[in-house]
Amino acid sequence: MDERPNIAALIGFYLWRSGAVVVAAYLAWEGGSWMWDVLRTAGLPRALLLGVFLLAAGFILFVGSFVLERVVDARAERGLRDL
Repeated sequence: MDERPNIAALIGFYLWRSGAVVVAAYLAWEGGSWMWDVLRTAGLPRALLLGVFLLAAGFILFVGSFVLERVVDARAERGLRDL
């Protein structure tokens, strides 16, 4: 039996994944700009704004490394099959 995935299903999966990434990026951008406006108009000191920015950047790097590690593990396990 042919083990290749159906091309329509594969294209649909990539389109779905791309749409999810675009929506997530848009929501992150809108949420970030809204949060920046709120923090800027609150009259907080620049050091606190820098701390919030560094906290957000660290969180993004943490989540990114977690996702990257999961992708690498998934690629390593691709050859395994459940019997």
